[in-house]
This record gives sequence, structure tokens and C-alpha cells, in this order.
Amino acid sequence: MSINVKQLGAIGDGLRHPLSERFSSLDAARAEYGDDVDLPDQLDWAAIRKAIRSSRQRLSFGWDLAGTVLLPPGEYLLNRQTDITGLRGLIFTGEGQSTVLHWVGPPDGTIYLLTDCEACRFQDFWLLALSGESFKWAFRTQRHTGQWTPQRNVWQDVRIGGFSTRVYDAAFRLDMQGAGGDANNDQHRFVRCDVSGYREAAWYVLGSQIHALSFIDCCMSGDGGAKYGVWCEYGAFIHWLNGTGGAHAEADFCLQNFRLVNTIQGWNSENSTRLLQCGPPGTFNCNPGAVMLQGCRWDGYPPPDGYVIYGTNPGVLNCQSNNVLGISGPNPLVFWGTWCVGGDPGQGKGAVIHSGNFYRGQQAYTEPALVLSPVNNPFVPVWDVVDNGNLYWNPLTNLCESFSLENIQVK
Repeated sequence: MSINVKQLGAIGDGLRHPLSERFSSLDAARAEYGDDVDLPDQLDWAAIRKAIRSSRQRLSFGWDLAGTVLLPPGEYLLNRQTDITGLRGLIFTGEGQSTVLHWVGPPDGTIYLLTDCEACRFQDFWLLALSGESFKWAFRTQRHTGQWTPQRNVWQDVRIGGFSTRVYDAAFRLDMQGAGGDANNDQHRFVRCDVSGYREAAWYVLGSQIHALSFIDCCMSGDGGAKYGVWCEYGAFIHWLNGTGGAHAEADFCLQNFRLVNTIQGWNSENSTRLLQCGPPGTFNCNPGAVMLQGCRWDGYPPPDGYVIYGTNPGVLNCQSNNVLGISGPNPLVFWGTWCVGGDPGQGKGAVIHSGNFYRGQQAYTEPALVLSPVNNPFVPVWDVVDNGNLYWNPLTNLCESFSLENIQVK
């Protein structure tokens, strides 16, 4: 089933058209668009919501499948949150940059709230805040406690932003409704999404055991004031491949309390403070995990401590074939803490693979590129380190130098 939103009354001319423009009474408007609409609501929003609801088909075994909602070229005004609950297979599609959704609702609003949705696809449109307008989240996807896991939803060729900077908290929020529970928001994919104008993060991920989020060829620009690009508060498992952006005040990626394996490959960033932060600075968490940074280019402004990669979370750091540059300030460095798991009493374990990287501004021997520390771990660290094939450009000699373990500082 395919439904064109203009066949249900959407106008899409970028102008405000309240329901009162078409309906003389509230009863008439509600008969057409639902019992909870009001006459000041925008006709575009009401028609789009009706299209989503009308696409629902109940199967004999109880699942709700959805069809395709088509948004032809135009500029559609949205003034209220749209709830999408318990749907499988919805395709919500525009026609590229010629389809624009404008938010004109309250500044604390969520534009689309997905609850317990699976295998839905959102593609080929812009979602923007008009000048002077703002919102809180563009898309929020959550799981109700005890319901099936939201999973395999896809956002492709979606651009989210505003006509000014820092007009919303995050483009995407992935979480759990209520306390407790695991296995939520698994295997979502974000493909060629372009996100800018956020205050906190482009993607804000929280909850536990969120598995296998994939980001492919995405762009996230913090405009110099947003904290993070991807902010995983707890239990995330992400794979980032290619893409560009930067200008984040804290870090491009923050894996605050991570588990399992996280990979960041081919990321190209400029004007950020850090490339990667694992755990809040000065803290120690004891959850095993691993992070791989590979083939990334980072050209930014290191913070006063100089640490471009800063990890106080437990786990393995695999840092290979990256180009780490420093625009100004301290020379770019790597700090990695330890974690304790089993082994002899009174011992902690830390593991780092650090090879094939190029650092500009590193003065070898005087400023170690790799700093290993137990952080707040009371255990004595035992390190398993592979460090070879790295090049450091020394601005004093204008030469590239290669060093191995003697360029590591163990605290």
C-alpha cells in the first residue's frame, strides 16, 4: 500500500495552513484527522500523520505491518509530535532535497517518536527548524518495557538541521522507556545522514545492550559549540564507517561506558577538541570492551592536557593507520587507562595496539605520544602493548621520526 500525503490534504507550499482554514468546526476536523487534533494544527502535519496511521495493516497473527508514505517535492510544516508505535516495515520517503519538513512546534518538542518499531525506513528528505524555531529531538526511538526490541530501522539520505546553530538537543535519541531492561534499539542503520545545528550530540545513545548500530558515510557538524558527534552514555555497540564533520567542543565520539566492540573507521574530522573520549575524564569504570580506530584523519585543537584520544574506560584500544594532526596548542597525545578482570589479586590489565599512525607536532622523547595509566584503578597495572611503525613529525627538526616502546610513558 502506498499513500501520497497530498491526497490526504497536505499542501507543502512552506506556508502555514491551520485546520481552521479548511474546516469550520472542530468536529469536522476531528472526523477527518483524528479526535486529538485542534483547529490551530497545521494541515501538513495532520495529513502526514493520517497517512502513517492509514498505512497500518493488522495481520492475522497480531503484527501490524505498514506500507509506504510518499512525500512529493514540497515544504511541509509540522507543529506537533507524531507518534509511530508498534509498526513494522513502514517506508517514509521523500524525493531528496526537494522534500523538506519544517518544524514550527514547541521548542521542547520531539518531532517523531518511534516506540517498538521494527524494519522501518525513513529516507530522502530534509528536516529543518525554521528561523527562530527549535525542538528537542528530531527522532526518538524507544522500547517499552516488556515489548519487542526496536531493531533494523534505517535512516538513509536524511538531512537534519536548522537555519541557525544549536537549535535542538540531538537529531537522534535511542533509549529505553522506563527503568531496567536490555536488548533495545538493535541493528539500526544510518546511511548518508547529514546532521548539523545540534546542542548536545548528533546521536545520543543511552540504555543498555544496544547492539550493532551502523553509521555509513554520515556527516555530523557541531558548529563549534555542540559537545559530541556520537554520545553513547551506556552500553552501546557501534560501527562507524567513513564520513566527515567535526567542530565538537568535547569530542567527536564519546563512549562513556561501553561494552563489546566499537569500531570507528575512515572518519575525517576538523576543528574538534578530541577525536575519542571513553569515560568522563578522571573516572574509572570496570566494564570490558574494545575500541578500534583505523584509517581516521583528525585535524583539530587539542585540549590543555593534549590528549586527542582519552580513555578511562576499561578495555582494549586498537589504534592503527590514523593521521592525527594538531592545529594549535599541545602536541596530540593518547591517554589510555586500565581495567581489572580476573588474574592475580592486586593486578589490573591493560591492552593497547598502537601502530602505523602519523602524528604532527610530536616531539619524541620529550613528550610521549602514548600515556598509559591505572587512572583510579586501585590495582597495579599490567600492560600488554604493541607499539611500532608510528611516525612523529618534530617541528624543531622538520623531520619525521619513528620510535617504539621508549615513546610510551607508564604512570
